[in-house]
Parts: sequence; structure tokens; C-alpha cells
Amino acid sequence: MKSRWICFAGIGLPLLTCAFMLLTAPAFAQETTATLYGVVRDSNKAVVPHAAVMATNQSTGFARQTATDDNGNYTLPLLPVGNYEVSVVANGFQKYVQKGLTLTINQAAHVDVELIVGIVSDTVMVTSEAGLVNTQNGTVGQVVNQRKIEDLPLNGRNFLQLANLQAGITPELTLVTDFTPDNPGRVTFNANGLRVQSNNFLLDGADNNDGTQGAAAGVPSPDALQEFRILTNGYSAEYGRGGGAQVNVVTRSGTNSFHGNIYDFLRNDIFDARNFFSAAVPALRQNQFGGTFGGPLRQNRTFFFGSYEGFRRRQGTTASAVVPSLLEQKGDFSQSARKPVDPVTRQPFPNNVIPTGRISALARNVISLYPLPNRGTNQLNTTENGKLKLCFIYEGLRLSNLFRRRQRSRKKHRRCATHHARQHAD
Repeated sequence: MKSRWICFAGIGLPLLTCAFMLLTAPAFAQETTATLYGVVRDSNKAVVPHAAVMATNQSTGFARQTATDDNGNYTLPLLPVGNYEVSVVANGFQKYVQKGLTLTINQAAHVDVELIVGIVSDTVMVTSEAGLVNTQNGTVGQVVNQRKIEDLPLNGRNFLQLANLQAGITPELTLVTDFTPDNPGRVTFNANGLRVQSNNFLLDGADNNDGTQGAAAGVPSPDALQEFRILTNGYSAEYGRGGGAQVNVVTRSGTNSFHGNIYDFLRNDIFDARNFFSAAVPALRQNQFGGTFGGPLRQNRTFFFGSYEGFRRRQGTTASAVVPSLLEQKGDFSQSARKPVDPVTRQPFPNNVIPTGRISALARNVISLYPLPNRGTNQLNTTENGKLKLCFIYEGLRLSNLFRRRQRSRKKHRRCATHHARQHAD
């Protein structure tokens, strides 16, 4: 299966495309597929050699076939993630068909088959999942599938927050609470006590690391993701860079049926309470909107999947400052915590009030520039009415083309993950 990423970055306006990139990942990119293996036996537990085993993706029609060896073992590597149907055919036995088999990223699924004596025209239908226990290697990790990505609440729709579902993952201690698309690299975490810079982020097998923050460089929309897997211990030598978590993300692909969605997540000041330090509710207009669409260009052969996400935020800010009180502006410091001293006598002024004749014209002009307090005796709170506007655009297009061979299928990888995020002030 050959995959390409085409990513566009717009500045300011959604319809303005200023960059077009098509890149090819090197051959050492990590795998984002699954492996199916097992043993084919008959009802007497004897192995069945030279049985034809085929796995077919029920969404794209992609199929891979192999034959069992003399010991009845079979292995089907490099299977793209998705739902599969497994069929086994051997002379003297009924055809075996198993549906409902879901393969996830980097999974080694163990499926043993038991054939029943009969004619090939008869079919035995089985509906079950692969075993959940990984007995092929000692890798420790967890998959976050598409349903969890879409259904679990996310602050700013940043899917990396779901890394906290994995054992051994703790969020980095930070004062940042804004995880919207204009701060994609703000979601960082520690794996098994290691620093955030020890984590490795992969997007469709390509490097996706921000070398400055120890976070992901590109964070696609959750609606554009198929699933992602976090490995925390015991992973193979194909992963490198650091000893922390390996975050392997797979984007969605087109299928034989057209599918898509549109969305708009809204925040507005009419739903907000007043800020404690503000005299009024600050203005807020925030929209995070977009959509996805995918389908076939050629049935069982060529597919496309596109995604778009826009982010607009217009937010007022509240500022607080200390200003002279009304009495202090007149020279009366009797109610103030600190009392002025006469610079001539070095003694306090009578009743802590500066005589009117001792206040210079320059001091009066400076005092007149101070705004009057509006909270308490000497505090000034101001609210800017949404002069700051942030604009963010993320666009992606994935093209997938399937190639088939009679015996063994050779897979080439061409993956690219690019992310362009720019802020535009209107």
C-alpha cells in the first residue's frame, strides 16, 4: 500500500493557499501496519500444511495471501490497520471464514484456525476478535482507537491529551491550560519518569518531533486520525531517538464508500461568567470548525481522504493595576499604608496631608494623567474588547493506492507529515 500526504498551509484566509508540499519519507520509516499469524489445524489437532490463508480488508478490498508451512504456521505481515476477513482453504476441508477481526497499529494478532473435514464448497463462518494478549514480544503499549479519539472530551481538540490514559504517563507540570491549535506543542508528558525530550512522535511513520519543546511538531485534527499507539517499554530496535514513549499516529484513509463529516465547536462570552478581576464579562468569540471527506477514486484500488480545520478566536483581556486613590491624588495620605515625609524637615506632614502649596504644578499634571480607581480604593481593572484575533488553518489530503501481486506483496513506504501553523492578526 502506497501512501502520500499533501499538506497545505493558509495564511489568514481559508481560500488562500500559500504552500504546497509533497515529500517522500526515507526507507527507514517505522511501520504503521499490523501482522497476523497463527497455526492451521484440523479437528484432531493435527497441523494442515499448504493451506491457502487470505486476509481481506473489508473497507478497501486490500487482500494479502500466503500458505501454511509444513508445520501449519502462517504469517501475514504489513497489513494496514482496519477490519479484516480471514479465509482459509485446504483440500479435503470446508472453507473457513472469520469476520470481525480488527487489526490495530503495530499489533501482532494471533489467530489459530481449526478446519472441519468436508468439501471446499461448504463454508464455516466464525465471528470473533483476535486474542488481546501479546505473546510474540514484550512490548508494553496501548492503542487509542478512533472511537475514543472522537468521544472523549479534549481541551482544544488536541488528541495528545489522551496519552494520559496509558499506564506510566504523567502530564508535565505546566501553567499552560490553553491547548487550542495555536499552541499545538503545549501538550507534553513524561513517560516512566523520563524527560519530555525523550519522547518520539511519528505521523504515518515519518518523524514528527519538535526539537525545541519535546513535543509533536504537527497535531492534526482528531477527525483526521484513525488511531494512535503509545509504546512505553520493550519496543523493538526500529524505534530510536529516546528512551521515553513512542507515539505512533496513523491518519485515516479513504475506503470503497464515501464518508465525511462537518463540525463547529463554539465558545462565546454569553455562556461565560464574569472574571473575578473584571467589572464585566470579557468579549470572547471562538470557533473551531472544519470537516473531512474521503472515498474511492477507483474501487478496490485508489482512495482519497481530505481534512480541513480552521480556528478563529477573538478574545478580550482583563488587566489590573494599582493607581493613586482619590485622597492620595489630593495629597491626603491619612488612609494610606505608607506615609510621606517632608523632604525639608524629614518629619511626617501634619495629619499626613501634604499642604496644597507644597504640591508643584508638575506633580499636579502627572497626577491628572492617572485614571481613577474603579475597584476598591486604589485598584484599576480594564477589559479590552476582543482586539486580539488568532487565525489557524490545517489542511491535509491523503492519497492511497493499492498494488497486488500473485504470491508475495512487497510494500514500499512513502510517507510525509507536514504541519504549517501560522497566526494572523486582523
